[in-house]
Amino acid sequence: MDKIRYYSDITRQSYSERKFLDLIEKRIRKHLRIEKSINLKNKYFIINDDTANYEVMIYFLKRILPEKLDLITITTGEDLKADDREQIKTEHLETYLADRMDFFMKNKPLETLEKTISPLRVVSEKELEVITRILSIDKKIDTKKNKFIEELQETYEQTKTSLLKSFDNIAEQVSKKR
Repeated sequence: MDKIRYYSDITRQSYSERKFLDLIEKRIRKHLRIEKSINLKNKYFIINDDTANYEVMIYFLKRILPEKLDLITITTGEDLKADDREQIKTEHLETYLADRMDFFMKNKPLETLEKTISPLRVVSEKELEVITRILSIDKKIDTKKNKFIEELQETYEQTKTSLLKSFDNIAEQVSKKR
């Protein structure tokens, strides 16, 4: 009997269901630890936009920070800054890169670069699709892509991960100046 294997386009390897989810969880944990973007003393909110991104984000936050995180869920249209909470965004790798690329292509001042808490930015859209299949989430993935980045990725496989590291380094340099 053949076991179902799930492919990660970032590692370029196939995994069992459990190993695939563990891989993504480990990657998100590492990202949160290195970025120090979530402090358990702070309060956070996440917008329930009825997408697969939201469902996956909640799944991993509950696995990584069960009962420890002061997080409220709000729906679109509610007061977004209630109780001075910070927003945890549900954007994945492609959306995060497209937003950052737009920012730099429009030549906006670096000081206006918003520091975001986006734990899913280390997860590609294809991996998000796999996770939704594994977790039986029947919702649409919210995505935004940059044609230039997608074309580069077809030729040079590690373009997206390299750009992510570059944008993270730029954000770190900007935060040091503030």
